[in-house]
Amino acid sequence: MHNKIKSVNFHLWQPCNFRCKFCFDTFQDVKSTLLPKGHLSKEKAFELINAISQAGFKRISFCGGEPTLCPWLPELIAYSKSLRLYTNLITNGYRLIEDNYSLLNKIENQIDCITLSIDSLNPETNNKIGRSLIGKYPLTEMQYRELILGIKSRNILLRINTVVCKYNYQENFSEFVADIMPSRWKIMKAISMQGQNDEFVDEFSLADEEFKNFVSNNEGIHDSIEIAVRSNVTENKNYYLIDPAGRFFDDALGKHIYTNSILEVGILQAVKEIELIYQNSG
Repeated sequence: MHNKIKSVNFHLWQPCNFRCKFCFDTFQDVKSTLLPKGHLSKEKAFELINAISQAGFKRISFCGGEPTLCPWLPELIAYSKSLRLYTNLITNGYRLIEDNYSLLNKIENQIDCITLSIDSLNPETNNKIGRSLIGKYPLTEMQYRELILGIKSRNILLRINTVVCKYNYQENFSEFVADIMPSRWKIMKAISMQGQNDEFVDEFSLADEEFKNFVSNNEGIHDSIEIAVRSNVTENKNYYLIDPAGRFFDDALGKHIYTNSILEVGILQAVKEIELIYQNSG
């Protein structure tokens, strides 16, 4: 295993309750070819996490699609913690506020970090982007703030991800981010990914200069907030990606390139395959 990479992002759940047009991990290709339900069985998901731990990885991020749609997510998180993995949940947050924070209550003692995807504080903008339930019901700024308060009150580390596109690049998050004080704010430029978001490319794409202006307008918020900027998919490659079918994949060439299944060939062989893909794409 690459001695510098100790983290994996496991896209365990292809289905999503939002319809973000710029999403570069829709995995429609996976669903249409070998994974009709869009996810592994519960048993295979547990098997995969065990393999990740046995190979020496130290951190696992659960993402999607939308991972909170997975009915056995709390069990997966608890199992990961039992294997002494650092656990992170990357989510749009919608299901965390449902039923009086019932899901958040279930995972609060097992999750180390929650990373919220927040692209706009304007409901109309979120509807245009597709960051809303069935394209109609976005979270409001007040709901985001209440959720963040709930996360922090449970002593869970908070991080924020923002994808900058044509709809939100003029928005200023400085006051909001300074108020909520995440440990890290990751700012990413919306990118085109073959087979993932092709049909909406012209709608969300923005110029490099527009992205740079967004970054410069939102810098210098607070010394204790780490701001990570990602303008293309090859930057900051410090974790491996795993698709809903349990395969490593790389997206540096503007499309998803997959290894064989980790559960079929073994994780060490799959790591060799992804390292070779990295070398060829780098």
